[in-house]
Amino acid sequence: MAKILRLTPQERDAHGGATHKVIVTYADLTDTAATSLVQPVLPLSGTFTAGTTAALVAMKLITPFDGGATSDLTVKVGDGGDDDRFLAATIVHEDATEVDYAEGIHISHGYDAADALDVTWTATGANLSVLTTGEAHFLFAIRDAAETPGGSANPNT
Repeated sequence: MAKILRLTPQERDAHGGATHKVIVTYADLTDTAATSLVQPVLPLSGTFTAGTTAALVAMKLITPFDGGATSDLTVKVGDGGDDDRFLAATIVHEDATEVDYAEGIHISHGYDAADALDVTWTATGANLSVLTTGEAHFLFAIRDAAETPGGSANPNT
């Protein structure tokens, strides 16, 4: 399971207004005996409530993904309505020309119905289960309609 961190006010300032960091390593993907995985990452449980807004601030590739016979791995970030709403397919594999840093789409998307943010992984050459290395960080800005100045009033975001 991806590690999800709620950023402090100081960290928010340092990360362009991001409120959450999601850390995904190869180990989070190796239970998948398939070449693709849609991984819900935010909110922490369930779905956003109506009135929540979300934006991807950035994706930082800490360690390129690799392992087994995989020859390519792409990641995109979206939701149930558009699987690349925040980040189009981006290469994060060692054997390809991986992208070390990608700006997300900073325009916030408002949710008028329950939904969640999803990270979609698609491998070429082998299943995700054979990955042996890799780590990516995703920075999100999440705002709840009932947000307080110190952070989200919703304990699930």
